[in-house]
Amino acid sequence: MSPQAAEQDVNDMTRYTHMHLSAVSTLFPPTPRNVQKLCGPNPSRGTPQGQKRITRVYYAEPSYYDYTCYMIREIRYGIPKQWYPANNEVVVDDAILGSPVAAVGWWLDSANRLDFEGTWETRVYYIDKNKRIRESTNRSDFTVNEGNPKAGNSISPTYGWEQTPLDDDGADAKLDGVMFPIISPLPSSKLAAIRTESGDIYLFYQNVDNRIHTLISTSENGWK
Repeated sequence: MSPQAAEQDVNDMTRYTHMHLSAVSTLFPPTPRNVQKLCGPNPSRGTPQGQKRITRVYYAEPSYYDYTCYMIREIRYGIPKQWYPANNEVVVDDAILGSPVAAVGWWLDSANRLDFEGTWETRVYYIDKNKRIRESTNRSDFTVNEGNPKAGNSISPTYGWEQTPLDDDGADAKLDGVMFPIISPLPSSKLAAIRTESGDIYLFYQNVDNRIHTLISTSENGWK
């Protein structure tokens, strides 16, 4: 291999390692909790007929809006068993160059909390151009032909991506009553996120002291 080719391979690999991915996956229609059936004389958990796998992948790439930033984009794999872009595929366009990406998603509870709505909530975490961790939220309605890119007007609308305001944005700048803490991690930090069955979100990052730190979000206290 020539020195030029070897150098090209190294440069390509360097660019590749700056591209980060995160994915969430679920089944649609979601499997109901069926609490009443499980507690009855003949416990059972029914699986909805025609249940399909839904996957959403989030990735960072150079922004074509601002050459000093990266954007986080979304691509989906849905019911028709093919990949297609989301209606609003750009999650954010203010990510730092080479930003890490982490995502969690879940079905919203029904009013009686025994079942799920047809609404899927996704939260994506990244580092913005000001070197702060940010959270962006989207809610998608799955009740009508979700996942069919050829369905035209029958595709359920998405509610759009919203950033959770930072603590310094003012007391009135809240998203669903929540604000996100101001955290400036190690510039090379990666991110990882999980959501527990009780609804708590754990977000892991590397701090400037080189230690792994955790942010925790609960329904009672928000982010701490």
